[in-house]
Amino acid sequence: MWISVKERLPEREGEYLVRICYPELSGVFSQQRVCPLIGAKEGAMWAHIYYMDGCKGKVTHWQPLPAPPEVE
Repeated sequence: MWISVKERLPEREGEYLVRICYPELSGVFSQQRVCPLIGAKEGAMWAHIYYMDGCKGKVTHWQPLPAPPEVE
């Protein structure tokens, strides 16, 4: 389930699946990436900001990563 960054941020540091939007491009292009969060709550920031054709990406939504598969 996607959670808006306007609603809340993760409560602890770690890697999360994020939705990144590039509003500078014609139309709205977005993609999903795994991205680490540094800090928690107030003052938190996503460790990686992605650039495409000189456009700065903005994280709009996030969700926890799923559990890894069990090894047989």
